[in-house]
Amino acid sequence: MTHHDLLVVGGGTGNNLAAAGAEAGLDTALVEKGNLGGTCLNRGCNPSKMLIQAASAVEGVREAGAFHVDAEFSGVDVAAVVDEMDETLSGLAAGMEESYRETDNLTLYSDEATSSVEKCGSSTSSRADLDSSGAERSSVSSDMVLRGGPRGGITASHTDVTGSPATGLPLRE
Repeated sequence: MTHHDLLVVGGGTGNNLAAAGAEAGLDTALVEKGNLGGTCLNRGCNPSKMLIQAASAVEGVREAGAFHVDAEFSGVDVAAVVDEMDETLSGLAAGMEESYRETDNLTLYSDEATSSVEKCGSSTSSRADLDSSGAERSSVSSDMVLRGGPRGGITASHTDVTGSPATGLPLRE
């Protein structure tokens, strides 16, 4: 089993936590099964804003006459809008992954993780079982696991950890 000082599950908001841990000198593992950037970059905020911008351009053309501008709307190439959106956002996610793979103190695992906490007396250790192939499993362990996203939290054996002011994630022991 590979041991890291910090194990971050989820590459959405978690990627910022992993980068900060690595920058602080902690041997950090980031586990993400999909593209880095999470829901906001890949399926939520950013894609919807790009689609809304295209719709706003259509609305501007349709309302141009109110400003004494002669403009005519003849259609939208929806496939081109979606292709450009996908190309732009996947490029951002790929660039983020490339950068993180080159970051000192940071190991990126492109896997799905199931985390667990094991207590032995007053000591706590956290483990994530990784499963990318559906059959072969490997494990990484840490004294602290941070989980980003809507089900985020901190699992820690360190008594001085009371939460994350940067993210507002709750402490879970």
